[in-house]
Amino acid sequence: MKNRFIALLLSLFIFITGSGIGAAANITVHNGESIQAAVDNATHGDTILVEPGIYYENVTLSTYDMVIMSQSGNPEDTTIQGDGFYLTGDAQEITIKGFTLKGTDTSYGINLAQFSNCVIEKNKILNYHTGIDTNLYSTFTINDNEISNCESGVFVGECYYGATVKNNRISNCETGVIVGIPGIHKLKITQLQKMIRVYPCFTKVALIFPAIL
Repeated sequence: MKNRFIALLLSLFIFITGSGIGAAANITVHNGESIQAAVDNATHGDTILVEPGIYYENVTLSTYDMVIMSQSGNPEDTTIQGDGFYLTGDAQEITIKGFTLKGTDTSYGINLAQFSNCVIEKNKILNYHTGIDTNLYSTFTINDNEISNCESGVFVGECYYGATVKNNRISNCETGVIVGIPGIHKLKITQLQKMIRVYPCFTKVALIFPAIL
């Protein structure tokens, strides 16, 4: 009886692993297809690879643990023209990498809702009201992005946890970084002090700003 039970469990395991149930997948978005459609059909753990091309759409993410990136890794050849990415409160542990985002001087290139734990890196973000808006209580890494022609480059929510913003190029923006922080002594900045506005916050944080050029 015991051996039969073990054999049944083994068969079930082989069926699950062989059928791909629960396995992460790579989903390719071909030029001319919809990124949003791929996002809607994805589940947690999936990676969405976007082929080079120009995509005229706004993308809303509401799935946790997902990577969405250009297939080439080069933002120069993969452009999203529109309101960019909006991450709802359910969109946790998201990575966005390797895109050019072009707006129309309104909205946000990437807008994180509350409690987002995300990585945003190696993107070019152009012509938005705010390049990257992290909202409240977000945990994030914003790394190696190029942001230009926006009213504000990066807006860090007034209260947040575990925020890192480093090695970003911010140019032709009225304000480079707007950040809420409990004390100016906790903020490491470079020669661009005049581009950084600091607002009060009562949440303890550790935030790093290496050179922003």
